[in-house]
Amino acid sequence: MSKRSSALDTTILILELLKRIPKNWSITAQELQQQLCDAGFSRDIHTIQRHLKTLVESSHFNIDLDDRSKPYGYRWSKNAKGFTANGLSIQESLILRMAEEYLKNLLPSSLMGSMAGFFEEANRNISQTSDPQQDVEWCVQGDCCP
Repeated sequence: MSKRSSALDTTILILELLKRIPKNWSITAQELQQQLCDAGFSRDIHTIQRHLKTLVESSHFNIDLDDRSKPYGYRWSKNAKGFTANGLSIQESLILRMAEEYLKNLLPSSLMGSMAGFFEEANRNISQTSDPQQDVEWCVQGDCCP
């Protein structure tokens, strides 16, 4: 195989980067590199930085660059919807919302923060449903299983 990554390898790497960029705080290229390495994607820091630069400059993604100090930080813009390969169903959203309410005082804030993107998506899905109260009552009655 050539030293350069194939188009598919590059696409997978960029998808993995997008999944790991947080919305509520910034993450550095080095932190992303470590997360990718832990997930089995060993890439040098310059490759990660090059892809992050492309994502920041792209009009397709709302990735912010915090370049006020080094190392630079990356995060989704406040108005960005984030990135998921597939969205949560209303049932999954309701379950996540209930889990958030139950666990918010039991788990460390850092752990809750790592789930923030999922909770935000769940809350957005619930607020956009035609009748969230009906869906909540349906779920509470025990018919929540897909």
